[in-house]
This record gives sequence, structure tokens and C-alpha cells, in this order.
Amino acid sequence: MATVTAGGLLALRLPEEPLGGTTSAGTPPAPLRSALRQVRGSRVVLRALLVAAAVPGFSALDEYLPLLAREKGAGTPVVPLLFALTALAMAGGSALAARRQVRGPALPLALAAALIALGALVPHLAGLVAVAAAFGLLQYATVHAGTRLQDTIGSAARTTVLSISGFGAELCALALYAGFALPLPLTVLVALTAVPLLLVSRFSAW
Repeated sequence: MATVTAGGLLALRLPEEPLGGTTSAGTPPAPLRSALRQVRGSRVVLRALLVAAAVPGFSALDEYLPLLAREKGAGTPVVPLLFALTALAMAGGSALAARRQVRGPALPLALAAALIALGALVPHLAGLVAVAAAFGLLQYATVHAGTRLQDTIGSAARTTVLSISGFGAELCALALYAGFALPLPLTVLVALTAVPLLLVSRFSAW
């Protein structure tokens, strides 16, 4: 609460500039027009944008990991430790992505999908180790997807395109949450997220 309050007070001190949402003719501002031209004019940019938006959306699955841990028999004191394991795996994925260059995120995403399905369906707490590893691979793929997007767009529209990608990631997360409204066991719902993740993996392979 203190951090959020301090952030809000600092934001109030930021200078305001009359950027405006549209021009006088009602058309989008120049940065947005430039970004949309790049996205519409190149299938490579469009594909990179879709992948960079979809991959981070799957990280919203971490909201259900404590419930999954409880369903596998974890006690209340153990749940935070298991969640910390996932956080450490994601930190490791980010660090590894900064050190290694791969052709694309397809293979890490496919492996993450397999580990999520396996870890969710294993009726033991050891399955959460596989899920944590999947999140590490997912973070690894997220970094590479974002890097690929930045490499495919011009510098003039980079910030705007990345903002569009972030908005798309939030929409993907909402779609994931909607899927968990299905009347199925939690372990099955978590395992089923491997299906769209595999589809994204295939789509990102180029």
C-alpha cells in the first residue's frame, strides 16, 4: 500500500503535455498511424506482434498455482514456498534468455506446454516442480518474443507497437481467466492451457 501510494504521489508531479488522443480531423495521432502502417504493411511484424502479445498472457496462469498446490495436498505454509520456486524459475528464464540466442520461442513454448500438462495431471506435489520449470521456459520465450518484435519494427513506432503488444497480452490473460470458468476440475483446466500454448508455439515457428 505504501509503495502504490508513493508511486501515485510521484505520478502527480510528472509534467503534463497536451498530446491529445486524436487530431483535429478525428484521425489517430501520428505515432499510432505509423505503428499501424508497420503492422498492416508487413506480415512479419504482424506475426511478431501476435506472438509477443500471446506469450506473456499465459503467465496469468500463476494466479491459479496456489489453488493447484492446495489441490495436490500442500499445506498453507508450503504454498508460498512452491510459489517462490516458480518465481525463481522465471528469474532464471530471464537470465538465461539474456545469455543465449535462439532462433525463436517455438521450442521453449512447446516444452513449457508439455511440462504444464504433465505437472498439472501428476497427483503429487512433485508435479509443481514441472510447472515451475514450465514458467521458466515461458519467461524465456517471453523475452525472446519481445526481442524479436523490437527487431522487426522501426524505431519511430517501437514504443507504440510495444504498447499495443502489452494491451494484447492483457486481453490474452482475460481470455485465459474466462477459460477457468468452465465446470472442470482445476487440474484439467490447467492442463488444457497446454493446447493454446502449443498452437502459439506452432505459430511462432518461422
